[in-house]
Amino acid sequence: MLVVALRAGAGETADVPRDLRSLYKSATRKVIATRARSQDVQEDGIEEKLHRMLFKVARFNQMRGMLAAGGEEVRTFNDSEVREALSDDMELVALWKKLEETDAGVPLVKTLQLPDEGEGLYQVRDRDAHRTLT
Repeated sequence: MLVVALRAGAGETADVPRDLRSLYKSATRKVIATRARSQDVQEDGIEEKLHRMLFKVARFNQMRGMLAAGGEEVRTFNDSEVREALSDDMELVALWKKLEETDAGVPLVKTLQLPDEGEGLYQVRDRDAHRTLT
C-alpha cells in the first residue's frame, strides 16, 4: 500500500502518510483514480462514482456484520447484497455490472465466484482498505 500511496504522477510530489489510516486512504483513492482512467470505463464523473459505489457496498457489509451474531466483520458479499447496497442508485448498479464484465473487474474487489456460475460472490481485497472505504 505504501508504494501505491507514494506513487506520484509526472510533475507531482507525494506526501508521506502520517498514520496507517492515512496510508490506506491515500492508496485506496489512487487505486480508484487509476481505474477511473482506464479505457473500459470512460464516462463523466467516473472516479466519484467508483468511490461512492465502493463506499456503499463496504458500508452495507459493515452494517451487516454489526447485525450478525457477535458483530463479526463481514468481507464477503454476493450479487443480491450488492444490488441491495446500491438500490437507491441504479446508475451505480449498472456501473458494477459493467465493471464485472471487464478484465480488470471492480477495483479493490476480488471475484470469488463469477455471476455466470450462479450468484456472484465477492470479497474486498484488503481488510484495511475495506475499513477505509467505510
